[in-house]
Amino acid sequence: MGRLVKNTELDVETVSATQVLSNNSPVLTVANSTFDNVIYVAKNGNDANDGRSLATPKLTIVGAMAVASSGTAVKVASGTYNEVCPIVMPPNVALLGDDVRSVFVQPHSSTPYADIFYMKGGTYVWGITVRNFTAKVFSFPPDGSAGLFFVSPYIQNVTTFASNANATTVFIDGSLADPLSTRGMILGFITCINYGGKGLVMQNRAYSQTVNLYTIGCNVGIDVYSGSFLTLNGSDCGIGNIGIRATGGVSQFTGNVLGTIN
Repeated sequence: MGRLVKNTELDVETVSATQVLSNNSPVLTVANSTFDNVIYVAKNGNDANDGRSLATPKLTIVGAMAVASSGTAVKVASGTYNEVCPIVMPPNVALLGDDVRSVFVQPHSSTPYADIFYMKGGTYVWGITVRNFTAKVFSFPPDGSAGLFFVSPYIQNVTTFASNANATTVFIDGSLADPLSTRGMILGFITCINYGGKGLVMQNRAYSQTVNLYTIGCNVGIDVYSGSFLTLNGSDCGIGNIGIRATGGVSQFTGNVLGTIN
């Protein structure tokens, strides 16, 4: 026959998050996956989460950008993200996808004709594919809020897919940045598969240093006009009507001749 034993003393021991193991690996908790200045986005997330840990990710990139501040890295897990566009990136914020072939961004059905990303000074985008868009993927905000900056936005390791005459991967309008700023974007390893659209467009004294830009099926691969300046290296136009087009210029200075000397 069994005996009933009553314990009159309770031993309490604090267990840290790293001590809770599953198959010899720490169980994912908020305590052991939170890092300063990092916001996580994942398909199993929720925009009501704070996004500050792997255990509490945001669901959308828009949700992450709403709480991001200068110095923040937004890390996006693999998946397809239907975003209410445009996505405004605050200054000095980085967007890092898991991989260009596993992170897909496209406009939500409620914003099918919107631009995708509005870039500001010091912003950085890496490792994503943008598809099914009908406007500009990367550009300055049209309201001029890019302001004065001396560190240009940097876009790297990105692919775009579209089938629309208005689809443009990168649109740099120098008039939308402060005249004293660089008025430019830095581009590297970008593939633009925009059937009937454009790859890179620059206007109004815009500036860009571009390496490994590949345009496929674009009506115009690269369009540079109204005083813009482009340095281009290691790039290619595979299929399309026009590879590179430069048109016109602007008069930057005016005045009167007061006299001449030998």
